[in-house]
Amino acid sequence: MRNHAEAAAAWMRARPWNRPDLAGRLRESWRRHGLGGPDWAGNALRGVTYGGAILLAGSLLLASLPPILADTSTRAVVNAPVILVTAPIDGELDRLRAEPGDPVGGGEVLARIRNERLDRSTLIGLENQTQGTRISLNGLRERISVLTGWLEALDQSIREQREVALSVAQEVEREARAKAASAAATLAEQSTLVARQRRLLEAGVVSREVLLIALHRERAAQEELLATQASLARREAERRSIEAGSYAGESQSALGALIERRRDAALELSRLRVDEAQLSNNLNALSAQTATETARLARLLDAEVAAPSSSHVLRAFASPGQRLNAGDTIAGMVECRNAFVVGIFSVRQAHRLAVGAPVVVEAEGWAEPRYGRVRQVLPRTTDRVDTNYAVPFPPMERREMYVLIDLEPAPPIRATRGGRPAVPCDIGRWVSVEIEGGFLAGMASAALRFSRNALAMIFGQARADAGG
Repeated sequence: MRNHAEAAAAWMRARPWNRPDLAGRLRESWRRHGLGGPDWAGNALRGVTYGGAILLAGSLLLASLPPILADTSTRAVVNAPVILVTAPIDGELDRLRAEPGDPVGGGEVLARIRNERLDRSTLIGLENQTQGTRISLNGLRERISVLTGWLEALDQSIREQREVALSVAQEVEREARAKAASAAATLAEQSTLVARQRRLLEAGVVSREVLLIALHRERAAQEELLATQASLARREAERRSIEAGSYAGESQSALGALIERRRDAALELSRLRVDEAQLSNNLNALSAQTATETARLARLLDAEVAAPSSSHVLRAFASPGQRLNAGDTIAGMVECRNAFVVGIFSVRQAHRLAVGAPVVVEAEGWAEPRYGRVRQVLPRTTDRVDTNYAVPFPPMERREMYVLIDLEPAPPIRATRGGRPAVPCDIGRWVSVEIEGGFLAGMASAALRFSRNALAMIFGQARADAGG
């Protein structure tokens, strides 16, 4: 608009209607075509010039006062929420499988990241601990195996010696029982002899000394019987203790020592089995941690980046071979179904821009206007909000507001020579938004279009004449 105004001012200062050469050429041309005399040609030229100046002034007025004379905003841009695709791991970007403008489906692989500089110290430490624990566990199991064999040998030896001790105890018991029976018979014999000597003494056959000797022998036989009975009782007790598994006798000291050694070995075996269980649990835990760390390193070594949903690639923020950190942005995606127009209007138009109000959207290069409806009205926005969209919101002045508009149907796609859209969904295209249904808006738009066409025709004719 500023270029048009400067060109018009320069043309007015030049006063082409006072130039003899231009006026002469016009008179000569019109005389050849029978269009009248020289005075009529000059007046016609002046009329066209003044008419162009009036149209130019009208277009400048309409352009400078759109909030008052027209319900139209030319500060509007096609926008859409941006979906940032980030790197899941640290590494180098292998390649991008989609270029800006390409459509991609949900779950389709966009890029691959490889990381050859992984820190494997944790995995190496876990593997060393796992190997050391496995070696300790194997050694402990060998000790358990040896101790188990030793216990089995002790049990076999104890069984054999127990059988021998039991057999000996039974023989000794039978011997003690025989001695007890012999002592009892001897006592009976001595008692009979004492009775006989007493009768002989009464008959005066023997002396009293003979009877005393017989009495002493009888007492000795009684003591012998008591001793043999006590020995028999001790032998029976030993036999019963051997049968019960208690080896307390003097003859069973070796067997008792074997039993103590077997008990100590059994306790050691129990302790080793507890250690084996602990080492086995530690080994299982370390193996699980090693497997988890291996899987984690496998994920960090090579990762595929997939599109979160069906969308278009807006721009790439990383190039192949670039080193990325986890969370760095690789590309920005937009979903065309979520595209909208954000325009700036005066607050005077707020009553006509309620949610759902119809509007008409036009842009250079569109075959026909697009219709839409107001989705939201925002008094202001911030830089943090702008980062959520493909392009920043246009700057606005005081007493203005943002109007977000959903297009019906979906916005067109700007295509390049190769047929692939350079910018998906026309993101970033500047458009004009007109409130539908306004009389002043329609009249102002028609006048604006007429003035633009007239100015283009006038300046085009003037350049042609100057070139001729």
